[in-house]
Formats: sequence, C-alpha cells, structure tokens
Amino acid sequence: MLLEQWQIGVLTSCLASLLGTLGGQLRVLSHASEGKGGLVWRVRGLLLCGWSLWVMGQALGQLAMVLAPATIIACVAFGSSLLSNAMLAPLVLQEQFTRAHAFGLLLLSAGGCAVTETSAHMDQRYTLDDLVGFGTRLPFLAATAGCLCIALALAARSAQQARLDAWSFAFLFSFVGAVDMLVTKWTLQLLRLQLGALSDEEAPAGPLIVASGIVMVVLHLMVLGFQMVSTRYGEVLLNLPLFLGSGAMMQVALCGTFFNEFDEFSSQRALVFSAGFVLMLVGLGATSRASALEVPLLPLEAPLLAEPEAKAKAIAGPPSCTSLAGDAVRLAAGQADVYPLTP
Repeated sequence: MLLEQWQIGVLTSCLASLLGTLGGQLRVLSHASEGKGGLVWRVRGLLLCGWSLWVMGQALGQLAMVLAPATIIACVAFGSSLLSNAMLAPLVLQEQFTRAHAFGLLLLSAGGCAVTETSAHMDQRYTLDDLVGFGTRLPFLAATAGCLCIALALAARSAQQARLDAWSFAFLFSFVGAVDMLVTKWTLQLLRLQLGALSDEEAPAGPLIVASGIVMVVLHLMVLGFQMVSTRYGEVLLNLPLFLGSGAMMQVALCGTFFNEFDEFSSQRALVFSAGFVLMLVGLGATSRASALEVPLLPLEAPLLAEPEAKAKAIAGPPSCTSLAGDAVRLAAGQADVYPLTP
C-alpha cells in the first residue's frame, strides 16, 4: 500500500474537519440571515446544507477513529478544523482575520504537529480482553474521576449563577466530547471484532455492543446540544479555537490514557510531546485574546448571537436557572431569538 492505515485515517480526518467546519459556518450564516430578515428559502437552504455537511463530517470522523490512534485523530482534527475555520470564516461570514489570529493559529498548528508526530502509531486491532482491560487501569480511572469532579463543580456553579463563561463551557464541552470519542472508538472496535470473529466464542457479547451503541448515541446528542449552544459565545474566529483546542487536549489526555498510547514513549519523545502540548496551550490563550471584544459572559437565556444592547440587558437582568440542555432544546425547536453578527 502507498499509505499506511493511520495515514489514511489522517486524510479522512482532514476531510471530515473541512466538511464539519463548513457546515457549522453555514448554520451560523443561516441564523444571521434570519436575524436580518433574510428570505425564508435562503435561511432554510443554508441551514439544511449546514447540517448535511456537518453530518457527513461526523460520519467520516467515525471512520477515521477506526483507522488511526485516538491521539493522532484528536490533534489532526483540531489542526485541520482550525485551518479550515481560518480560511472559511472571512469568506463565508466576512469576519476579520487579524495578525493575532494568525499568531495564535501558528502556535496551535505547530503544537498539534509536534503532538501528532510523537503520538503512538500502533496498530488499532485490539482484542476484547484489551478493550476490557483498558477501562480498569488506575491512570485512566484517576484522570476520569478528576475531570468528572471539575465538570460537576462547574455545572453546579453555573446553575447557581445562571451563567456559564466561555472557559467553563469549553471544559464541559471538551470533557463530553472526549468521552464521546472514547466510547465511539470502543464501540467501533467491538463492531470490528464482531465482524472479524471466526466463531461465537471470539465475538463480543451482543448486549455489550447494544449497550455501547446506546451510550454512544446519547453522547452524540449531548455533543450536538453543545454545538448548538456554542454559537452564542461570539465570533467563530474567536470561540472555535478555544473550544477546539480544549477539546483536542482533553481527547489526547483521556483517550491516550485509556488506550495506553503513552506506554511506548521514550524520554525524548515525551519531551517533544509535552512541548507540543504547551505550544497548544499558549496558542489557545493567544487566540482567545485575538479580538478587541472580550469573550462574552452570557446568561444561559441570552439570545443567540445577540447584539451589544441585548447582551448588556441580558447580563444585567435577573438570573435564570435554565439548564444547558433546556437551551439546546429551545434552539432545536427554533424558539430562540436570533440576531445578526456584529462587527
């Protein structure tokens, strides 16, 4: 073969990121057009195209997870999504791409390349005993417990304040996304074992596959809800690197620990990997401050893509205890007010 399996997975992930990013920006453009009183057919057409491209990107992303290690896919998806976002946002949404955006993007991409190059390139053919044993390892259990405690603390604080700042939202989004990636890869590996089994004794139990599939679908829906709510946190050149960067780092840490992809690291390799991770963190901070406008701290009931006056009124108004899931349901039902993007 001209390309190894993991390299095919990388190319598939890049295509998935391009389609998913374009789909997300078309959805934002649809909301902005509706807020400006655009033609109904144009608004619906943009929305339909956006969701179609996003679903296609998700499907290709699932395939990429079977072909390559989780740490590679997480970093490649992150870097290619940022690049696609930077190229498409000025064209699709007419957002301004500044030098600060370029500097942050350069750091993020360099860090992502370093992490990808030093990540594990091992074969992805796991046995059932391997998959079960991964979930009982102490490093994975400790990392998951720590992230879960932080996520619960942030959720409790947001419920009390009726507000969720961008960084807290990014952590919750990234944690749910990382668990979704882990469960999806686990489920796809079970299906792979089922299809390749020579006897019933080698095949995973049917109820295990069904239960894993149900959990995967639930997590997909949760990620979809976060995707819908994420558009209220400002311009995509500002918020998308924040959400993608935190998501990639969480996926690398959680999935890499679960599938034991750090086990073969030498000291030099671990040093380069850590340096790439630090570059991603610095780039994340630089990109989040690239705009003159601050990342908004919005009440959970504030309008989608609100104008400055609406944002000020929403922040000054009485707090609401509306949940994140409730906001996602309102957005999906089309009951939220939509306002145009502001320069």
